[in-house]
Amino acid sequence: IDDVLEIVTSLVEARGARIVLRQQALRAAEVLAEADVTVAVISADGRPVRLPPDLAARLAAIGSPAG
Repeated sequence: IDDVLEIVTSLVEARGARIVLRQQALRAAEVLAEADVTVAVISADGRPVRLPPDLAARLAAIGSPAG
């Protein structure tokens, strides 16, 4: 109950209307769980739309450290 956990998130890919992130739950250096999370950018009516240009530029500057 008193364990300190760290969640580390890394960018895998950002293209079109989709961002893929890799997340790890760590206790000290031990990986407890790992997941790839896909995030879709959608309009108000639920249709996929491209990433906003400013967000796409910021993500491109980060690169793909997890890939």
